[in-house]
Amino acid sequence: MKTYDEKEAASVTQLKSALDQMERVTHKPTPSPEWFVSFVGEQKRLNKKKMKKELLLFLSAAPFAVFSTMATLAYGIGAFLIFHSIVLAAISFPVVLRKRKRVDV
Repeated sequence: MKTYDEKEAASVTQLKSALDQMERVTHKPTPSPEWFVSFVGEQKRLNKKKMKKELLLFLSAAPFAVFSTMATLAYGIGAFLIFHSIVLAAISFPVVLRKRKRVDV
């Protein structure tokens, strides 16, 4: 009759062989560390480029929004408020369309 330690050793050996077989069947090669470094560098560059575009868009739309709101409040021009909304929507609409998440079906 086998002792507990022998049964445990047999189970561990069987488990290790099954895991090794599964590793051989489902092995996915890991890219080199250089690839990860270049990938992170490229993503940082792309994020920086996107941030510059978004900042430029904000800096172009924000003064218009502030000054047109001030003009509307100071001079009471109601039609200008409608014009203001239309122009800001026209500026931000292409950005929203570009930023939306695209899903492959």
